[in-house]
Amino acid sequence: LGAGSGRDAAWLASMGWDVLAVEPSSGLRDIGRKSTSEQSVRWLDDTLPQLSAISDSYNSSFRLILVSAMWMHLTPEEQLLACTRLQQLVAKDAVIVITWRNQADECERVFHAVDANQFDKYFNSGAMKSTVTITVSGDADNRDGVIWHCAVIETAAIKMDVL
Repeated sequence: LGAGSGRDAAWLASMGWDVLAVEPSSGLRDIGRKSTSEQSVRWLDDTLPQLSAISDSYNSSFRLILVSAMWMHLTPEEQLLACTRLQQLVAKDAVIVITWRNQADECERVFHAVDANQFDKYFNSGAMKSTVTITVSGDADNRDGVIWHCAVIETAAIKMDVL
């Protein structure tokens, strides 16, 4: 999700994954389609939090969901809705990776606060039990003051003993 020009989609496909790359920008999607045309990558025009173009037939089927560098553009309310939708899409034993950064060098796009502590609450409800790991790192492009965050959510179905 937030597939951009397809760098991560191409890498995942090269590692043997069948990839559904979701990108709302038609320009970036076109670049991505061209750069991954020989790989197992399908492109879709959609966006969080609804992901309405992804049909319910995909529910509980994704073993890996990568939400790359776009979470901070969702309002806190949209972040909660997005977590609910991701829970519908993810398989019982899967990984969700969400990356976001602060607004340090950005003045044109809207950024919203991300409360990393909320992921534990979002992804440990109902029939989903998850382990959440948060990491923080500097910027690979050495942009002054830019800090990246990564949440790795490992899901597991709750096993219930039958009496």
